[in-house]
Amino acid sequence: MIFLGRYLKIIKIILLCHLLLLTGCYLRYSYEDLNPKNINQTDLNKPTAPTLLEDGIWSNSTNQTPNLTFINGTDSGSGIARHEVKIIDHTNTDLDVTNFATFESNNTVTGLTLINGVNYRFAVRAVDNAGNYSTESVSDGWTVDTAAPTTPGSVTVGTVPTVYKQQTPTFTFTDSTDALSGLAFYQIEIRKTSDNSVVKSYVTATGDGSGLVYNEGSDLLTGGESYYAKIRAVDNAGNTGVAVQTGSWVALTCPTNFIAVPAKPPYSSMPFCVSKFEMKLQYNGSIVADGNFTNAHDYDGDYETPIERAKYVTVSDPSGQPWTYISRGENGITGQGAIEACQNMGIGFDLISNSQWQTIAQDAELTPSNWTSGVVGTEMMYRGHSDNSSISLSVTNINDGYDQTGNNAGQAWGSGKEQRRTLTLSNGEIIWDFAGNVWEWVKEYNTTNFGSSSYISQITDTNHAITGTVGPLTGTTKYLFGPSGTYTGLGASQYGGLGNGFVFFNAGGIFRGGGGNYDISSGVFYVNLSFGSAYLTPGSGFRCVFQPAPTQPGVITVGTLPTLFKQATPTFTFTDSVDSRGQDISYKIEIHRASDDLLIKSFTTVTGSGASGINYSEGADFLSGGESYYVNIKAINTSLEEGPIRRSPNWTALQCPTNFIAVPAKSPYTTLPFCVAKFEMKLKYNGSIVADGNNTGALNYDTDYEAPAERAKYVAVSDPSGQPWTNITRGENGAATGQGAIEACQNMGAGYDLISNAQWQTIAQDAELTPSNWTSGAVGTEMMYRGHSDNSSILLSVSNVNEGYDQTGNNAGQAWGSGKEQRRTLTMSNGEVIWDMAGNVWEWVKDNNTTNFGSSSYISQITDANHAVTGTVGSLTGTTKYLFGPSGTYTGLGATQYGGLGYGYINFNAGAVLRGGVWHYATYSGVFGVLLGGDPTSLNYAVGFRCAFQ
Repeated sequence: MIFLGRYLKIIKIILLCHLLLLTGCYLRYSYEDLNPKNINQTDLNKPTAPTLLEDGIWSNSTNQTPNLTFINGTDSGSGIARHEVKIIDHTNTDLDVTNFATFESNNTVTGLTLINGVNYRFAVRAVDNAGNYSTESVSDGWTVDTAAPTTPGSVTVGTVPTVYKQQTPTFTFTDSTDALSGLAFYQIEIRKTSDNSVVKSYVTATGDGSGLVYNEGSDLLTGGESYYAKIRAVDNAGNTGVAVQTGSWVALTCPTNFIAVPAKPPYSSMPFCVSKFEMKLQYNGSIVADGNFTNAHDYDGDYETPIERAKYVTVSDPSGQPWTYISRGENGITGQGAIEACQNMGIGFDLISNSQWQTIAQDAELTPSNWTSGVVGTEMMYRGHSDNSSISLSVTNINDGYDQTGNNAGQAWGSGKEQRRTLTLSNGEIIWDFAGNVWEWVKEYNTTNFGSSSYISQITDTNHAITGTVGPLTGTTKYLFGPSGTYTGLGASQYGGLGNGFVFFNAGGIFRGGGGNYDISSGVFYVNLSFGSAYLTPGSGFRCVFQPAPTQPGVITVGTLPTLFKQATPTFTFTDSVDSRGQDISYKIEIHRASDDLLIKSFTTVTGSGASGINYSEGADFLSGGESYYVNIKAINTSLEEGPIRRSPNWTALQCPTNFIAVPAKSPYTTLPFCVAKFEMKLKYNGSIVADGNNTGALNYDTDYEAPAERAKYVAVSDPSGQPWTNITRGENGAATGQGAIEACQNMGAGYDLISNAQWQTIAQDAELTPSNWTSGAVGTEMMYRGHSDNSSILLSVSNVNEGYDQTGNNAGQAWGSGKEQRRTLTMSNGEVIWDMAGNVWEWVKDNNTTNFGSSSYISQITDANHAVTGTVGSLTGTTKYLFGPSGTYTGLGATQYGGLGYGYINFNAGAVLRGGVWHYATYSGVFGVLLGGDPTSLNYAVGFRCAFQ
């Protein structure tokens, strides 16, 4: 039919032309004539599906999609008319978010209302000109994340870096979190502290919370300027979190003609500055041209006045020959030398140390340009002016490393090329005459003969195995004075240019670097140990360093032993350190055992200052009673630069005898901690504990007629077994008559005595303020435990030291006032436990009393107002409450138990003082109970005692 239709049309056109006799008529048709668009063709083939390339993974927008890209579908029939796309909610069972709509590739869909946390997908299809739809291609989708990451945790600012002008310190912090897309990276913004101006806008930094740093690659910061940074997290969806601000740091700045030196563990942990030139002598305002080569200026003479010495100033300057004829110095004790010359430049200046020399020398060793070959370890290192062509040199042209040597880089190595006077450090800084020209003092002593002298390149740990200590370093010759690499193959004529090691000496002083006339013996690692520190020569000079760090703390004073003597150091006071750049200072403390220098606690930052005092507390036992310790203290500034260490005098941690406990001091009663018997004292007679504690009075310790040999059989012990030693007088404290509790305690040895009333008050008030000693668990409510006091039995021993109700027949499950209060133990604030300070037996205290304090009363009801009479008991003068009562006010604890504090029998002045109550006194017993009605010479089966040890 289709063919016939076309045929008829053609015939019709031909016939019409003939009938009308039209001239110029011709047949014109084309493909379109045969297949016109307005004829609906039959195209039943689907186009191929589009190929999806990318639709993102995360998006931080709820109103538009990520960019969608795909390869168009194809159609061999009617051709592709368009592409259509819709969005589906994959998280919620692929619900349609939009209907299919025409879509251009490389585009986004906008005007949406998407939901955070939901995964969305594109469905894309092709449509051909016949209206056929391809199979839908579904993307792997993206998830909406509009939540920003959390703020980074508190930031610790690390040490000032070597490339201090190009790079921030390393920052450590608790990482941010992001629940959906996760963290992508951190950005950092750098600001100047002085005016908050932005130095670097937010830029991606390297690392994470374990160590984040930004490096510009070129100078960004200014030496000596203070900066801080802001750090924020960015997640994978592009959300930016809130920034945290770091502490400030100061970019390292070096004084004029000093250069920065990168740190190099183990020799130096911090960067420092070193003089670019050997030090010159400025005398009375002018640089001495010959550097004191003729010894015209005797800086070292002790007879010089301070005014004369002040005329000598050392400077790092190219002009003038190096300052020679100067001793090493004695660091402020006797003599004046290089140490004092450097230190007199100001805070932070000092003579270069051997550790710092090694830092510079090994840095130079590993920098290729310091070898004549340009390759580390081949040919030799430049060893400076060392060929004796002239005496020590100044610097007239700082741009020519061969200045005044008469040599140049075009010569052969070993024949002049090696005479270059400059070395380049890894950070690009240049230092002059670190080898050759003159020997240079370093600050430390040496007392070790390391064995045969040798060229440094030939020294190994095997052929020079002797170890010694120079300053903070302990090790072999190679470790203390040699290179980091091994260059034993560089022998023959030049030995690698490293210099000679004159190490077969222990004269005290140390020279480094070699001299102008030392030829192959000179070199950056040259060392000479053959001269004392007072040596003077025209061939020896020195070099200063500047460490922008705090000064050494002043001389340390050790305070009193702390309450928690096993958990805390004493308090140390000293003159505070000073920071050379005015930064804030904190302190670190390190603890050593004195007997063997064993490190107990590594350096830890503590709070406080030298003026107010610092200490270290662990929170658990880490010291041993009776052991001697010392601390090292150093200051640290906000740039984490650490100053020199100061050692404290030794102190001894408190040692309590067996079955004695430590008691915290409590002003005004006691100023020092002390030890007290954990148990009421027991009688050991003739080597055995008396089970009934002399309850029957069978053993009469108190009679004057007993011979010394008989009295020696009576020994007081703090022990759980046996009943308390009773039927003993208080004693006369060494007088010619009487033997009692005082003598029984003192006979235990030096430091022992009968407990004083002040010590009793210390223990009682400490216990009062410890919540676990109240039946309620809260200070001031219900009542304090008052021990065995209900007359259920007579005085008790202790058969189970782990059971506070031992032998009482009571327990913690009973009601307070009906048995619970009978617990025999009290716990001190330092965790120590004491038995029977309330109840069981009355206990003598050492002091006399001659005052009648008025009406007797329960202790909780006594106040300064209703008992205003004052008296003196031992070292204390005050009212009844002050001498015998609690620190708090508990007048509201009346009724039946009166707070469990006990009773005050104070309407007496019989001379002696008894404390604590007794087994049958019920509410009258208590830790603050007091009885003033006893004579010091009286005997009673209900009265015992307790010893203290100071």
